[in-house]
Amino acid sequence: MVFTLGLRHTFVVWQRSLALVQSFAVLASSASFRAVS
Repeated sequence: MVFTLGLRHTFVVWQRSLALVQSFAVLASSASFRAVS
């Protein structure tokens, strides 16, 4: 039970950090694209 909860918590944190990195990458790419053009 505890292991399942920990696994789920890790998955949620991983998913959130992944979404954060993705949005940051999109922001960075759009900013560089704007700077080039």
